[in-house]
Amino acid sequence: MANITGLIKGIQRLTGSSVKLTLGKKQIMNSVSKGNTELAEKLAGYKNLKADVAYKASDRGYVVGAFNLRDGKQPIANIYGSITGAGTENSLIKLRGNFDDALKIRNWQDFAQNPTLQNAEFSSSLKNGIIKYSGKNGNARATDIEADLPKLAEIFDIKEEGALKVKKVDKLLSKVTKMARDLFAGKEVNIPSRNNKKEILKNFSDKDLMEAFNKLKDKMPKA
Repeated sequence: MANITGLIKGIQRLTGSSVKLTLGKKQIMNSVSKGNTELAEKLAGYKNLKADVAYKASDRGYVVGAFNLRDGKQPIANIYGSITGAGTENSLIKLRGNFDDALKIRNWQDFAQNPTLQNAEFSSSLKNGIIKYSGKNGNARATDIEADLPKLAEIFDIKEEGALKVKKVDKLLSKVTKMARDLFAGKEVNIPSRNNKKEILKNFSDKDLMEAFNKLKDKMPKA
């Protein structure tokens, strides 16, 4: 908490100032390699790695910041954020991030508003391997996330493992669909009992999905 408090006080003192700088590959690698070796290995593959960092503090009470990671002119990841009313109980925070077009996040929170259960709403969808999530709580906060699972799996070098898990799920769906198809075609169908349900699920388990998810999570950049 002390570190966060110090950061907020530091932001308050930035009023009227602005900074824009570009870091080269050596500076980036020196910084990243100390905290995340797998991320460092991934970034090492880019030949012309650059990071643009900028912020501006307005006397109107807000601070905006931007971080852009690129390989030459090709974007890799970017994060944009702003804080209005830093150091007060009514601050407003906005954040937008994009990681190689595979993971997109938009979020804002107004601490002047109180979230309530009655105002909570969310929706999610999965189509063509892309998960979309949208959540909102009145005027208090909102979050939008879009994740391209096949692309994330490819980026973090678990494409083959991801494909294997998908194949297992597809096999289970095919088996269940065949049972339903035969049933409505008037064919005799053996409905599995509880005792042999493991036979149906032998090619699919929650453990499989958790292993794939944890591997992906471990390879993603740490906040």
